[in-house]
Amino acid sequence: MNSKSRDDFLKRLSTDYAGTVGIYRHNSSADFIGIFDAALINALPDSVKWIAHNGAGYDQIDVHAAKTKGASSISASAAVLMSVNPGIHTFHLRYPCF
Repeated sequence: MNSKSRDDFLKRLSTDYAGTVGIYRHNSSADFIGIFDAALINALPDSVKWIAHNGAGYDQIDVHAAKTKGASSISASAAVLMSVNPGIHTFHLRYPCF
């Protein structure tokens, strides 16, 4: 991502970021666009199917808004568990609850 502000990011969703399927969100992006709240998630292209957060917890992503939009969410803490236990990975893929 090279947007320098939330407004810039929102404007570029229909051009530079059109057709995006997945988003890997790093903590530093919050300095520019803020958290992935309902307003931002609802503005994402319908093509977005997953949002990954580089950090523990889901305080940076409104998981309910993402689910309503049809996108799964995952945080790094869940990714660590999935790498240790393939059963958890399978469960998350088959039954996305975030």
